[in-house]
Amino acid sequence: MLPSRSIRCISYFKKCFPSAGIKKNLANPPKQILLLGLGGGSVVSIIRDELNIKSPIDAVELDPMIIGIAKDHFNIDRFDGLNIINADAYDWVIDAQAQYDLIAVDIFADDKVPVKFFDEAFNLALLKLLPPGGKLVFNIMVESLEYQQKAQHLSTLYAAQPGITVRVISPILHNNVLIVERGF
Repeated sequence: MLPSRSIRCISYFKKCFPSAGIKKNLANPPKQILLLGLGGGSVVSIIRDELNIKSPIDAVELDPMIIGIAKDHFNIDRFDGLNIINADAYDWVIDAQAQYDLIAVDIFADDKVPVKFFDEAFNLALLKLLPPGGKLVFNIMVESLEYQQKAQHLSTLYAAQPGITVRVISPILHNNVLIVERGF
């Protein structure tokens, strides 16, 4: 399951990072990056190898087996400044105090974002981690009406917060990515 998921991840993050203004050789790259859901390390590879962003990355991954696969089969340890945290992303975000200029959410159980990550408390806590000018890129598969409605609800929740703008892009079929930005 991991390799095909990683290939899809590469495809849509390559498309949605530029849509969020995250491009190669940025004059002002993100200073701190948070990745929720490590997988095989595809997002880290895109940030480091393709976008040439060397900022510290905190990657939160629940499954120690996935972390092992990322290390053993995808050589994720080759990246400097990568801090892998073995924790539940929901609990970690609720308790987090740091700020991140870029947050990428790519949390899946099979091909679905677990329902708890649509929770209002989690998403409001996630927004608290964004400083002015910060960007959140939230990947959601919307293969069912239920998940389309969840994605729409989340978009509405974000847009209702002061200083927050939201765009929805669909880089591949059945995939919505919410691009959330906090104004200055």
